[in-house]
Amino acid sequence: GQPCRNNARGDWPFLFKSTAETLRIYYPTTWLSYGLGMFAIDASQSLTYAPYGVFAKYFGFSYALSERIIHMWPIVIFSTFGSYLLLNHMFKNKKAVFIGVLVYVFNTFLLQYETSFLTLSAAIALAPLVMFLFIKLLEKQTFKWLCLAILFGYIQSAYEFRAFYVMAIALFFYLIFFISFIKNNQRIHTLLFGLLFFI
Repeated sequence: GQPCRNNARGDWPFLFKSTAETLRIYYPTTWLSYGLGMFAIDASQSLTYAPYGVFAKYFGFSYALSERIIHMWPIVIFSTFGSYLLLNHMFKNKKAVFIGVLVYVFNTFLLQYETSFLTLSAAIALAPLVMFLFIKLLEKQTFKWLCLAILFGYIQSAYEFRAFYVMAIALFFYLIFFISFIKNNQRIHTLLFGLLFFI
């Protein structure tokens, strides 16, 4: 069969297998082992970059296949699944949910980024899921929803921290709105649960 074609556009590089084998496999590190070496200022992305080295060194995966497993497939899966969960929670009309998922998954902004800035696209794809989990956390206030919200919030920040902190600002304003207008009889308890997500 045809080998996977690599997506080398924008600031996304192509790495040969021998280089990918050393790609941040010994995280956390402050020095990159490929090229001429440089400081690793993106150590927060170790969760998404280290698997490239593991897949190349221990499984023999090409860089192109690894990029599909780590970035491209999650973009498709999380954007579809997360937007469905969020919209289904907000609207009970199945047609509205279906159209909303199509609009989110196939909007031109996301499609443009899916072909160049993969880390940002993955973080944007996770946004509806993180939003949904945060809303459920505020509504249910249980340890299960707290762990899920923190886990997927961390995964989003590992893909692209800049997208996560924009998301965190929006979630903080939603927390204020929620305790002011929706669940104002248990403000302190709700505020504490909401703030645990940000810690």
